[in-house]
Amino acid sequence: MRRLNWLRCLWPGLTRLGSRGEWLALSSALVFAGLLQVAVTVTFFWPAAVNPRSVQIIWLVLAAVWITGLWSGYDDLAVATRRFSDERLQDLFIRAQGEYLRGNWWTAQTLLEQLLALDRADVEAQLMLAALYRHTERPEAARRRLRFLERLAGADVWRLEIEKERLLLERLDAESDERPAEQGNAVNGDSAVESPDGVQMRAA
Repeated sequence: MRRLNWLRCLWPGLTRLGSRGEWLALSSALVFAGLLQVAVTVTFFWPAAVNPRSVQIIWLVLAAVWITGLWSGYDDLAVATRRFSDERLQDLFIRAQGEYLRGNWWTAQTLLEQLLALDRADVEAQLMLAALYRHTERPEAARRRLRFLERLAGADVWRLEIEKERLLLERLDAESDERPAEQGNAVNGDSAVESPDGVQMRAA
């Protein structure tokens, strides 16, 4: 389908006619068809009926119309492709954001990875993925994402959010360090209750 879209550029007016349905595009396509028919007719079927100089002028005009139409078609198709890409990226981001807010981490991650495969420089998506890694207790992956994020153009606007995310990661690390100590204290407390002799030995 994409190849067919690009082939439309070879005929002036077809790209815009297919994407916008404009009457002007239809007129351009018909004018080009008429010029092509005249050029072929006077060149191969009635060469003696027209001055060779006039035939050259007809082909030059036809070439100019074709090049202009080719450029215009390419530009229209590029704009349409960018618009489709932007709409798809926006749709992926909105869906990922919805899953993120609902706490569906793995679905949100899948959508964000699809988005970043299309546009790796999407700062908001990179930041959301870093936060998602934090929520799923993958601090190193989150830090790598933040380091990459800082190198992107436009990251300065999100400097406060990036620093906030770093602080939350540091808090997560601190909580992770406290858990083994609390668990150790709980185990020691249980031992003390269950084994009075052990308490006397430690006290001694």
